[in-house]
Amino acid sequence: THEPVVLGIRDTDFYLSCHKDGDKPTLHLEEVEDKASLSEISVESDMRRFLFYKRDMAVNISTLMSALFPNWYISTATDNNRPVAMCQESASRYRTFSIQRQS
Repeated sequence: THEPVVLGIRDTDFYLSCHKDGDKPTLHLEEVEDKASLSEISVESDMRRFLFYKRDMAVNISTLMSALFPNWYISTATDNNRPVAMCQESASRYRTFSIQRQS
C-alpha cells in the first residue's frame, strides 16, 4: 500500500518538496506557513510537490516516492555525509528509511 505523506522538519515550518530543476526531479526544502494547506492536496494542485507515497517494505522500513514524479525516490548515498537526493530504482543509492511518526 502507498500512503500519501508530507515530510516536515520537526519544530520548523520547513517541508520537503520535489520539483524539476533542469531535466530531473530534485529535492528541496520549502517553508510553509499555512500548514492547513498541506492537509488536503488535490491531484491538480501545485502543492503535490510536497506529497510523497510511503510504502512499507518491512516493519518500520519504508520507501518514499514522489507523488509528482512516479518511480523517483528519496535516497541517500552509500557514502557518509552526502546530501539526500531523488533517484530512480536503478541507482546505487539507499532508498529505504526507518520512519518514526511525530505525534
